[in-house]
Amino acid sequence: MRCQRFSSWTKLLRTTAIVLRFLKRLPGRGQLTAVDLETAENVLLQIVQKRHFINDIRLLENTGTCSAGIQWNFIAPGAPHMGGLWESNIKSVKSHLLKIVGDQLLTYEELNTLLIQIECLLNSRPLCVLSSDPAEPIALTPAHFLTLTPLDRLPAINVMDVNLSRLSRYQLIDHMVQHFWQRWRIEYLHTMQTRAWLIIGIDRVS
Repeated sequence: MRCQRFSSWTKLLRTTAIVLRFLKRLPGRGQLTAVDLETAENVLLQIVQKRHFINDIRLLENTGTCSAGIQWNFIAPGAPHMGGLWESNIKSVKSHLLKIVGDQLLTYEELNTLLIQIECLLNSRPLCVLSSDPAEPIALTPAHFLTLTPLDRLPAINVMDVNLSRLSRYQLIDHMVQHFWQRWRIEYLHTMQTRAWLIIGIDRVS
């Protein structure tokens, strides 16, 4: 396959999907589905792997990794439902984001600023129990895995109780960020609480 003849990855992917549909003797008319495009992408990835990673493939075959019954499960690109636990935050962010934005019309810069500040909040949450000892190091946060340092955010005035009509556009973003943090924090704390009666086997009071 001469990939140089295609001007973009999309054209190559769609052409491959049409060819695969023809080889499978499927109807050639109609729009290409997501399954067709995913199958074509997997075929193209296999071709690239066989051409450019032949030594790695031979190493796996020689060491017996391929024939040892090991099953490799990869995350499908662009499929949030395949992510599992780490994708659960995306669902919570989406739900709260829709509630705090509401019918407000935000520009691209305003929405981008809002998402960046929300990202800073979520990546600054502690992943372990905080100690009361001031000599203890700072809490481990997701930001340490991303940037190796904690994230800093400019302090903002509390505008939660201010009427939206009296806020500037900059203060409106701060209001949304503070509202998001309030809602998300309450929901997150509820998920961290354990029900003692489920653990020690105490019957619920009827």
